[in-house]
Amino acid sequence: MQTVALNDKVQLCDCPGLVFPAVDMPKSLQVLCALYPLPQLREPYTVIQYLAERVRLEEIYNLKVGLQ
Repeated sequence: MQTVALNDKVQLCDCPGLVFPAVDMPKSLQVLCALYPLPQLREPYTVIQYLAERVRLEEIYNLKVGLQ
C-alpha cells in the first residue's frame, strides 16, 4: 500500500487490486477490464459471448469464414 499526502487534510491511498465495480457498465465489460473479481464470477459464458459479439477474430487472424 502506498499513500501520498496531497495536502494536510487529504491523503491518496493506492492499494494494488483495490478496484471498485462500476454501476454504469455491463458486468461482462467489468470482467474484461479486470474491474470485477474473477473468484466471484459464477458464469463466464456471457462474458465470452460479449467479447465474441464485439471482436472480429476472423479479421484479426485472417480467417476465411464459410460453410463447407
